[in-house]
Amino acid sequence: MPMPRTAELLALALLGLGCHQPPAVVARAGSIEISRPYAFAPVIGDEGSAYFTMKNAGAIADTLTGVSAGKAVAMLHGSRESGGVVRMVMLDILPLKPDETVALAVGQIHLMLTGLDPVPHPGDTLQITLTFAHGGSATLGVPVYRYGDTPAE
Repeated sequence: MPMPRTAELLALALLGLGCHQPPAVVARAGSIEISRPYAFAPVIGDEGSAYFTMKNAGAIADTLTGVSAGKAVAMLHGSRESGGVVRMVMLDILPLKPDETVALAVGQIHLMLTGLDPVPHPGDTLQITLTFAHGGSATLGVPVYRYGDTPAE
């Protein structure tokens, strides 16, 4: 007896639960694959933050040497602990070893954007260009979300 359509769909969904799909690559710069871009709209003023994942799929190291976002000032920030206090610090470069993945995330390495003009709103898309020492440049469209909303994976 054939399964009803809903049972077939449920069976397919359950089979897919154990499968983990790698994130879709939205841009490439040489051997660097960039995925999962998103940004938060400013809560106050013209400052926001952006995040993405970079994977060096190549056999040689590369380095993120520059970031630009139109008229805005784009600064890569990380954090360092000193005397039990964690402080945000500006990063001039971000090395990527072969087969290394670096994910920018809230409270960790992130892209700080100041002087956003026009100020983006949820639903907008920012154009961000990443420049690498060996791989060249890649421009990606970064969807903007309300602060605190988590983009779907």
